[in-house]
Amino acid sequence: MKKIVSALLGIMAIGPVMGQNYQALHGSPYSGSLSNDYNPAAMLNSPYSWDLTLFGVQGKFLTNGFNVTNASLLSSTDTLMVKTKNGTFARYMLASVDIHLLNGRISLGRRSAFGFGLNMRNYLRVSTGPYSYYDSTAKTGDFFNANVRNQPLTGNGTQASWLEGYLSYAHVLYEDDGARLQVGGTLNVLRSLSGGYAFASAGTYIPDVNGGFQVTNAAAQYGYSQNYNAWSSGKSATDEFKHAVKTGQLGASFSIGGEYIQKSGEDWGKEEKSGTDVYLWKLGVALLDVGTNRFNYGVGSAVFSGVKGVVTDSLLNARFGNIKSVPQFSDSVAVTANNFNYIRGKYNISTPARLVVNLDERFPYNLAVNGELTLNFTGLKSTYASVQELNLLTVTPRWETSTWGAYLPIEVTNQGHFWVGAAIKAGPLVVGLHNLAWLVSKKAMPNGGGYLAIIIHPRPRENDGVKCPKF
Repeated sequence: MKKIVSALLGIMAIGPVMGQNYQALHGSPYSGSLSNDYNPAAMLNSPYSWDLTLFGVQGKFLTNGFNVTNASLLSSTDTLMVKTKNGTFARYMLASVDIHLLNGRISLGRRSAFGFGLNMRNYLRVSTGPYSYYDSTAKTGDFFNANVRNQPLTGNGTQASWLEGYLSYAHVLYEDDGARLQVGGTLNVLRSLSGGYAFASAGTYIPDVNGGFQVTNAAAQYGYSQNYNAWSSGKSATDEFKHAVKTGQLGASFSIGGEYIQKSGEDWGKEEKSGTDVYLWKLGVALLDVGTNRFNYGVGSAVFSGVKGVVTDSLLNARFGNIKSVPQFSDSVAVTANNFNYIRGKYNISTPARLVVNLDERFPYNLAVNGELTLNFTGLKSTYASVQELNLLTVTPRWETSTWGAYLPIEVTNQGHFWVGAAIKAGPLVVGLHNLAWLVSKKAMPNGGGYLAIIIHPRPRENDGVKCPKF
């Protein structure tokens, strides 16, 4: 049983796990092209005529199923251990990571701007119903014995990665001396790289007369992209990536957003101006990443229900004990399930559609506070093939000029984890952690993550900084 679970989770977790969350910069007028990650209208707030994100990488991870012990960024160790958490509870794992390549923003005068870029993204979402697991669980019978009261056994998971090229445009709809209303939109052209899903339900069993267990019902559907079929230990990572791109399918997604800006009556001082004004506060609402990725089914993808004949835990150990691939797993399921069919053709996995509400207020002495609420369209336990972001509510105090910055994101994740992060900006470099516990705790990993970005823009004139707004 442990090998079966590991094989299914492995399909969904292969590859880098990519998303979008440079949290410290959300709301900042210096986020430039990265503002597209939380609201495409926000790129009109930059004081610069242009900026370019040469490179960005971000990773964020969340699970209650295991932790990495003896791991801390401020200490070294020769031994890192992955420790599974024992007990009876519903388990989950969420992850997102992204790579940004040459994301740019150019102002078209005072009232318009456009953005462009290439990203690589990947998400993982896995959840189960409540079940018992302990380090002593070695065979299927041990697992069944510990979970008699947790039936039916259920679980689901989705993983998707893709390349993304985008174009954004933002425009001022209305403006007077005190306020401004602006909107923006983004069109993403997607190229799927890898994806998989598994939905399992109705797993039930009863004790048999020999002291073991007999399966009475099971049902599941699982699929994975065809590029996994060609994976080989002899191929380089570059060759595997080229093959994934070649066999990937085209998809699309879009984002739209708007912002209301309350002006301060000041300009950007010594900054190179794009024509926009310093604000006192701004409120933005955006609908992000609405769309789908498309994949070709791999040869082992299948759907099944029921059991054929008498299926005991000993029989499961014999048939599934040496599984090394999904096609092998499906061959064993085919002779065990009462109803079994391979799945062919194409399937879709939805992008992480969500509603984001962002409020940002500036204070004297280059201080500001940003608050952000993220509402995913897909729940953790959804049986729809889709992925999601990890954050729910974040408040980020910050001090920043065009050259320097310090940020303190305080976040509640969508599973109720409380994190305190931090980030700094020094010239073009932005570096941050989602969870400062990575620095001091030897049990915090993998919950948390970090980000790094290199952003260039025109050099400020004379002095660094922005005039403080008047109140």
